[in-house]
Amino acid sequence: LEPYVTRPLQLKRDPENNLYFVACEYNCDGGTHRSPWSNAYVPAPPGGEAEEALFRPSERLRRLEETFNEVFDAYKTMYYDGGVSSVYLWE
Repeated sequence: LEPYVTRPLQLKRDPENNLYFVACEYNCDGGTHRSPWSNAYVPAPPGGEAEEALFRPSERLRRLEETFNEVFDAYKTMYYDGGVSSVYLWE
């Protein structure tokens, strides 16, 4: 269990919003990570079929994801004076 708990988080920056997000197995698809801020993959995947095959949440889930990320961002800023938080949803 220790290797999983003590592993440092990997962060990536969303170039569209200039915000950092947690890059983990829950938002990884095709070797690239989906930003919860813009729903874009970082780094950008090659176009064509490869990009179309990447996971995208439904419109309903995406709205929830945006709301949860705003709430968690406010929470971590108020109680922890900053940091990085990311919320990812899937069905």
